[in-house]
Amino acid sequence: METFPLWFGRLAVTAFFAIVFLQSGIDKVVDRKGNLEYLDGHFAASPLRSLVLPMFWAITVLEVVAGVLCGLGALALLFG
Repeated sequence: METFPLWFGRLAVTAFFAIVFLQSGIDKVVDRKGNLEYLDGHFAASPLRSLVLPMFWAITVLEVVAGVLCGLGALALLFG
């Protein structure tokens, strides 16, 4: 059986990452146009400019999946 400080630390860190990843992923979905405009401008003079859209969607999906998995992990720590 683990001690309370260790359990609470794991719960706090996992919940923090769930919030961060979900907020970022949801923001990318809700304000897709603004995020793509920023990234297009940022990578305008870069060899990666043609990959902005695929990179944007890859990062968005990864952030949402990571947030959901961290949220499930926090729930497992809380109720498991």
